[in-house]
Amino acid sequence: MLGAFAATAALIVGGALAGESPPTERMPCPWDPGFVSVSVAPRPASAFTGIDRRMTLRQIVAALGPARADVGSGLHVLQWPVDDGRWFSVSAPDACSEPLAAHFLPASTKRPLGTTPKR
Repeated sequence: MLGAFAATAALIVGGALAGESPPTERMPCPWDPGFVSVSVAPRPASAFTGIDRRMTLRQIVAALGPARADVGSGLHVLQWPVDDGRWFSVSAPDACSEPLAAHFLPASTKRPLGTTPKR
């Protein structure tokens, strides 16, 4: 019947369907204040080659070094300056998550506090 809901006989036991393994609990993922440094110099665009949304935020910081700023509110939104005036931005809920977004922002985009555009 179109538009009708079908009832199922699935039995949920402790957060898992009967017969399935319970979900694994996620280990805490502490934030490292060293992920951000206001003294970060702009990097060449080629430095961001190989950064992939399948990497965790922690892996991205390990590959790129600290970001200039975390401009997120709720999510972490790390931003690295690029020597051509753009910014590379990565957003994720925590250090061990894969990013929700990772991309270059145009040079005209608002910058983190304490930074000035190249002239």
